[in-house]
Amino acid sequence: MKKFNIGYTTSTYRLLLSGAVIIIPLLLFSVSAKKHYIFIFKEQFSMDEFIDFTFIWIAMILYIYTKYQDGKIAQRAYDSGEYARRKEEMYD
Repeated sequence: MKKFNIGYTTSTYRLLLSGAVIIIPLLLFSVSAKKHYIFIFKEQFSMDEFIDFTFIWIAMILYIYTKYQDGKIAQRAYDSGEYARRKEEMYD
């Protein structure tokens, strides 16, 4: 009997890796553009912008963490047979 995988598959890991591969050049470009912008226009990174940036990254980290936990819980439920029991109950 083939194991049904509710959790993370190879595609999931590829998707996560592609996100990391894409974000690194974007962050480097952003830092470079910001320094260039500050240098030309002599503007500073305000505290409000820093707080906004921080909250956005915290929200992203929390979202990714909760999705990771959901996957682990779903996989444990499947491994314990709870998934099959609930499926049988639904269709009986």
